[in-house]
Amino acid sequence: MSRSLIEMGVDMGAGSNPHFEDGRFVACNQAIIQAAGGTWKEPPAPDRIWVACDAHADDILKLLDNGRSYWGWKDPRQAVTIAGWAPYLKEALDDVYLICIFRRPERVAQSLARLGQHSDGYGLAQEYARRMMDGISVFMEL
Repeated sequence: MSRSLIEMGVDMGAGSNPHFEDGRFVACNQAIIQAAGGTWKEPPAPDRIWVACDAHADDILKLLDNGRSYWGWKDPRQAVTIAGWAPYLKEALDDVYLICIFRRPERVAQSLARLGQHSDGYGLAQEYARRMMDGISVFMEL
């Protein structure tokens, strides 16, 4: 999806890695997750994410205030942090489209197992999907 958006002229960010993830958003989300006491493999509780997002509000707003017309970013960690970002998205941007891609949890588990990165990839994929859906709900309610 990210590559398709780039090919259509959407700026997906400076420092995009081979997975089309914007390094600035990756670093911010990693800092938020770490500040909340978790890792991408062990996401912290949602209430801790809210506190960590508030502590990183300046960083979030700086990333969102970039003056570009059509742009986006990709970061799987965003599924964990999106609810905490929601108020800042509403504050900083006039028009927002959330494009969320959900892979089948068993495929995520197979990928993580193949890479030796997680023992319960299925459960992790389900948790990320739940967090993304919760974040979308928060965004829609603001």
